[in-house]
Amino acid sequence: MAGIGMISRAPAEDEADLGAFLVAIDGIGIIVHTDNPVAELTDAQIVALFTGQVRNWRDVEGPDLQVTVVNKAEGRSTLELFLAHFRLGNRQIRADVVIGDNQQGIKTVSANPGAVGYVSIGTAEREIREGAPIRLLPLGGVPATVDNVRRGQFPLARPLHLVTLGAPAGTTLAFIEFARSEVVDDLVEEHFFVPRPR
Repeated sequence: MAGIGMISRAPAEDEADLGAFLVAIDGIGIIVHTDNPVAELTDAQIVALFTGQVRNWRDVEGPDLQVTVVNKAEGRSTLELFLAHFRLGNRQIRADVVIGDNQQGIKTVSANPGAVGYVSIGTAEREIREGAPIRLLPLGGVPATVDNVRRGQFPLARPLHLVTLGAPAGTTLAFIEFARSEVVDDLVEEHFFVPRPR
């Protein structure tokens, strides 16, 4: 039996039996294709796009182009965070494409100038540096950058936890203390996350 698990969200109310230990933070950003000139969306516009109230980008001051909504699959913590932030239920989302991980989302938006999705900011920044034709949009007027996640300024971010059943001890506790130490900050950053605040 495993002694340590991982969750990329805060523990739920019915998970009070778990010990949760913050190791990093991940920001979630809205992405569009670089050919889409829309520079920023309000929260209301994002909701309208994802719920199918807006089906053409011209209705949010963009080009005359059909919107393709790229949503995360059920069970993904990024979906839960997105829904909670925008006060939506999953049934309200009118997805054209349902994806699993960040790479799928980035590839889908990269291939479709009308697509809109949401992915890990760190992963998106890396893919942009490597030439992926996507852009991260600001949220609430705050640019979607790892630096703004680090400063605690970006409004859509999630904690990354190691979890145990009950209080850890022995080598399990030692590993958790190591994983939360400054010694591994470089590894956290290599995976495009933000080390936990200290």
